[in-house]
Amino acid sequence: MKASIVLALAVAQDCGLEQCPSGAILTCGIWCQQALSEDCLMNATLMPCQGSYCKTTCQRWYRSMTADLRTIRVTCQEFADFAFFSKGAAVCAEECLLPEIRAERYPSPTGYGLLCRPGSCDASSQARYAQDPVAIEKGLAALECPCNWFGSDCKDDWVQVRHVRKQWLGDFQLTFFSVDKGDWKKIMKDYRPGSILRVQHLDQNGIPREQPYALAGKDEEGILKVLTGPPPEGLHEVVVEVAHAVRQHTPGPCTTLFVNPAIAGFFNGRYEYLLDALGSVKQVAIVSSGVGFSGVKAAISGLLPTGLQMHIFYGVRNAKDVPYQDFLTSPLVEEKVKLTLLVSGQGPTSAAGNLQNAVDRGQMLLAAKASSAVPIALQPHVSGKIYAQQAVALDFLAGGLARIGASLSDTAVIICGRYELLRDTPTLLEAACKLRSASCKALIQAHVFTNI
Repeated sequence: MKASIVLALAVAQDCGLEQCPSGAILTCGIWCQQALSEDCLMNATLMPCQGSYCKTTCQRWYRSMTADLRTIRVTCQEFADFAFFSKGAAVCAEECLLPEIRAERYPSPTGYGLLCRPGSCDASSQARYAQDPVAIEKGLAALECPCNWFGSDCKDDWVQVRHVRKQWLGDFQLTFFSVDKGDWKKIMKDYRPGSILRVQHLDQNGIPREQPYALAGKDEEGILKVLTGPPPEGLHEVVVEVAHAVRQHTPGPCTTLFVNPAIAGFFNGRYEYLLDALGSVKQVAIVSSGVGFSGVKAAISGLLPTGLQMHIFYGVRNAKDVPYQDFLTSPLVEEKVKLTLLVSGQGPTSAAGNLQNAVDRGQMLLAAKASSAVPIALQPHVSGKIYAQQAVALDFLAGGLARIGASLSDTAVIICGRYELLRDTPTLLEAACKLRSASCKALIQAHVFTNI
């Protein structure tokens, strides 16, 4: 079909009988097959979308909506970039997604959130769909392997966990996965601070399920260290299946768990990794709670060679349950790390040894909330409590960071923990930053790092 005819059909179809305005982006349609490099707007009657996410490319539209799905495979890059939106997919139900990856933080690919196979929590593109004619017939697509990314069912990179060792610390389990040393090198090949380990097993139907964990560093060859807590409630059973399996696995030999090579790491709003984006940084603040402390340990280990001073704000239910205490109290770490503990549980807030100073710093920040100079946005939600995300913002205003003249212009902030931390910390930092800088949003984009 000649290009002029294609354009005429597009105009007739998408602009009625009137000429499209000059420079207008046409609605995606059959014409896209002959113009794969062009931009187009999703046809919302075929693929509901909202806002800027309605703009796509003819290449994406053709592959997702028009092509014969029996003849294509979703590439791993498309899968990781949310660049494929299967025509038979549906927006994932809330119970299918951890709070950290729901639509508020991950609206891709259409503005409404991640896409699933209708009626399930399975991703809309999976390798096993290549052997599932019903899935293909209903508009789902097969994923090309290998593909080591969140939600992928490819098994090409799987490494067998040989042994599991555990230490209990309140609700926490310090978990050590042993793998063959040759496999460990493969797993850690692309490791960086904040990297994620995808732990997987096969369910009763032979379908791969997974649980992501932040690695606690790479200091011991053959050992993969993670920190686990009770799985969150309110999620579909398949979402927390591996988390329960890891928690319930008794220490000893292991035949049912597998791990993939480490992926991701702490990155900023410009998608720059932490150690590559420290140009103007003079100190680092790290905000965490609960099992996020495994990522904190990894960040400390990765940053120690830089010589930067680190300020840690950690929310924990009981001070005695702070993980990795031997590491935190080692002379080298104590020299470069200033720890502040925000204890939220009932009962005494005392801690053993050097950790008591960290508890006292948390109590000082709690007292600072009474200052009239503190914006209302930073006030604790519960009387007598202060949360890690509030503590770091208060510290910029009335704590140790304020006393050394630190600001977002010369401080990197790492967030590693629950959804509330990821959601609230940038907002609270902006509230504190407005008293110090006119370019807060740009600074937050450049100097705030997360690993999810």
